[in-house]
Amino acid sequence: LVDNNHRTIGFIGGWMNMTNHRDRYLGFLEGMKAAGLKVNEDWIINDITLWNDEGGATGMHRLLSRKDRPTAVVLCSDFLATGAFRAVEERGASVPEDMSIISFDDFPLASYLSPPLTTFRQPLQEMGMQAADRLLKLLSEESEEAPSRLYIDCPFVVRGSVKHMPLR
Repeated sequence: LVDNNHRTIGFIGGWMNMTNHRDRYLGFLEGMKAAGLKVNEDWIINDITLWNDEGGATGMHRLLSRKDRPTAVVLCSDFLATGAFRAVEERGASVPEDMSIISFDDFPLASYLSPPLTTFRQPLQEMGMQAADRLLKLLSEESEEAPSRLYIDCPFVVRGSVKHMPLR
């Protein structure tokens, strides 16, 4: 978003007691800080409890009801995307012309949304293989190593849900 000149960016998520959701939110905050951008607390919706299109619509409607709105939003999960897109449209606006959206997961329908969703892909097959490998090592009598955190790259899949903004 920053590479596309967005300077006013919101966040929609929830279930902050879950590590992956909290980490995505903290990553958003760190990214904003690294870009030298101010986080507007009015543009942070982090209490969504319905993890589906209804939750995404609720979050986006709340964000769009603000007097001052961001030009872009980061969704905590693709499961919120269809509702967020619908809420933008219900307000007589469009993605990405009026609201750019990026998300996490790259769920199977992400490329079929209109416009297709820009998202971070979770490499589920690699994650499963790594988990199985670690479990087998821990269960084997040869392993004495303590479990450690493993980081797997999540590729950024650029599609059509982000508009390049003119410099201000």
